[in-house]
Amino acid sequence: YDSEKFDPNLSRLTIPFNIKYGISGDLSFAQFPNLVSIDFYGCYNLNSINISENEKLRWLNFSVSLYKYINCKLIVNGRQLDRVLVPVDWNNAAKMKDQCIIPYDLVEDRTLEQLEAEVKKLKQNLAEKNQQIKDLQTETKKKPTLHQFQELNKIVLPGSELNYVGLKEEIKRLKLKDFAPYFRQQKDLYDQLTINSKNKAGDNLKPILELFLQTRKQIIEQSKRNDGDFAKGQLQGQLTTCQTLLQSKFTQEELQSLLNMQEEILKLEEQSNSLRV
Repeated sequence: YDSEKFDPNLSRLTIPFNIKYGISGDLSFAQFPNLVSIDFYGCYNLNSINISENEKLRWLNFSVSLYKYINCKLIVNGRQLDRVLVPVDWNNAAKMKDQCIIPYDLVEDRTLEQLEAEVKKLKQNLAEKNQQIKDLQTETKKKPTLHQFQELNKIVLPGSELNYVGLKEEIKRLKLKDFAPYFRQQKDLYDQLTINSKNKAGDNLKPILELFLQTRKQIIEQSKRNDGDFAKGQLQGQLTTCQTLLQSKFTQEELQSLLNMQEEILKLEEQSNSLRV
């Protein structure tokens, strides 16, 4: 349009409806610093409407008849986001509902394609952040709250103020009190099973049985440390050799039962040690 037809000191500007001479391209109102309101009644094939330098602008109005023609970006100064009123119909219009308002400080010296790519990236980042927030909220729900700690403290240490270290030690003490008898019972059963197995093995196979149990223990410890496959393979081969030799006196079920009992005792020993720390 011919800007010379308009007074640069205008406070209100009307873009008339004119099918033959419709406006196109990028439209800026920088030369009208005193504008308070703009009424659009004709603006076809616009790429963008830039009001970022119109600090006094408070109202931007679009004729309903434009919605089937207009499909552009509205570029504003970040300070204008809460000061310039845009009709609700702007967001409800068929072609405008998927458009967005772009702060001016993001778009200087950039093409429309670059802006659209930037907006797409920002939306993706926002979606990722929203997902992170949801994940954190889900994780937070799994963690005990202060109220839950206070309730637990009332049960374990009634009449005392909440103290995490004291609460932790008291829970460990109570757990150990219940755990210790069971652990001793299982340990006695395993020791007796080991003695009986050594007696059955006899003098010749007793060292093989001891090596069998020691090798299995090393394999369990290595799996916790995630040691290399080579060392684990060597131990597994040694275990298989011992097992083959022991089968002259023991059934497969007897040897497996002994190994299962050994593994259970190792787990109980680990629990016992953690409660005593």
